[in-house]
Amino acid sequence: MLRHTSGLHYTIVQFGFDANRPNVPVIITDEGGGCVLFEAFYFITRIPFRDKSQTWQREAVRAIARLYDFYRVVLPQGGIHSEPIAGTLISKFIESQKYGSSWLEELDGTGIYWDAVQPTALAKIKNYLSKFLETVAEVRPSHLSNAGFNSFPLSALKTIEARRREGDRKALLYHLTETSRRDRLERHSFPSHTSQDKNRIRAKHFPFEAIGDLIFEGCRRKRRRSEYAGFASEYNLTILMAILLCAGAGLRSSEIFHMYVRDVTSKSVRLYHPEHGRIAYKERYISRQQFLREEFGRLPRTKVSGAQFSGFKSMLMTENDASGAYSIAHFLPDSLHGIPFQEWFYSVFQAYIFDVFPERADHPYLFVSTNSSNFFGNPWTKTAMRDAFGRAVRKIGLVPDRSTGVHPHGLRHLYGQSLKSMNVSPSLIQTCMHHKTIDAQLSYTSSNAAEVNRELTALDDSLKTGVPYLPGKADSTFFSEQLSVPPKNFSSLGKIG
Repeated sequence: MLRHTSGLHYTIVQFGFDANRPNVPVIITDEGGGCVLFEAFYFITRIPFRDKSQTWQREAVRAIARLYDFYRVVLPQGGIHSEPIAGTLISKFIESQKYGSSWLEELDGTGIYWDAVQPTALAKIKNYLSKFLETVAEVRPSHLSNAGFNSFPLSALKTIEARRREGDRKALLYHLTETSRRDRLERHSFPSHTSQDKNRIRAKHFPFEAIGDLIFEGCRRKRRRSEYAGFASEYNLTILMAILLCAGAGLRSSEIFHMYVRDVTSKSVRLYHPEHGRIAYKERYISRQQFLREEFGRLPRTKVSGAQFSGFKSMLMTENDASGAYSIAHFLPDSLHGIPFQEWFYSVFQAYIFDVFPERADHPYLFVSTNSSNFFGNPWTKTAMRDAFGRAVRKIGLVPDRSTGVHPHGLRHLYGQSLKSMNVSPSLIQTCMHHKTIDAQLSYTSSNAAEVNRELTALDDSLKTGVPYLPGKADSTFFSEQLSVPPKNFSSLGKIG
């Protein structure tokens, strides 16, 4: 028997129908203490899919199971009552597979974490889901059966198995279809974003007390690199710059892969759309897509496949000048964590450009590979960043785990929580984090139990003493309580350059 595969709301088990099909994958949901997912069961036991190879069936059922998890998280109250909603559900799910779960704000803090799949795997997923939706529509030809998942009791499998062996398909379909119909009548309407937010789990941020160690010890090389001078020989400046931008300015890890060297000016760090953002070229402004094509013969990284691909989540563009629309990275103040993120970023950037960045790069990107002679100077990849980040956190005794915030995206959550601790207004947080909607920050700034208790204690004290209560005042000691004593060389980074 193959090992079970589990998600947030499902477990895939192997069910034997007969000697010819001893390991049919069946999705067991967490509804009602364990139920069989009706649509998936119907699909995998229909001709011609029941005669497919075990590998084909296993991959198809896994794709359906992921879609089911996505459905349960995005529509926690269930129910799909229109064709547009069903279509949006499917298209959003495909986006999450193509770009990874961090691409969709709807998945922030939900507990769903998966990486972007390769183009070949994505094509398979689309094929499986296309056949799945077409087949399920045979049961009840409407948009409801295309994505309105239903289930039936696990105990019914024995009866179903017997009926299948006897060839009593009519009775089987009647039983399942009636179960499906009854379940649909009990579903609720599509929830608003507000009701979805009530069901979200607060996403974890990178530990506040470990950010100093991550910078000073995690980014330090195991041994000096003789080919580099000064600070670059001791520290991996590529991952160090990335951490300073993600933790200190709240950038998404995907955004740094689209940054050009010239986006870092003496006054600001600018963020442009990787395709439509404009750039000065031969006494005119053209799109970045056109610039890449004319100057380097390249496509934007949003349009390539393989390791060089990087998604880009739509962001709020707050600035506009002759070069077009763009946003600015807003660094945290020095006093908050005792770390001058902006000053250190510029110092590391200067050392990086002088000592690391190749003289004749065949691309305009800021972040480049420095680990291998074969790939040296190539645009940095998501895999390379993930590996470098993993090595950095392990050096300081942590284990990479997105569910605990020890993940590149956890640095952005640290940034959001830091803004909240300063009582920054929601509209200003929206600008700093480049969110297109003000509600998108909720998963980054929601309070945990300790913060709630701290506020309630402050309120109780104000009632006893008569001193007016100021919401958020209790957070003034938040970081001093969580930050550890800085390393002995905590200020040494300020001497770079």
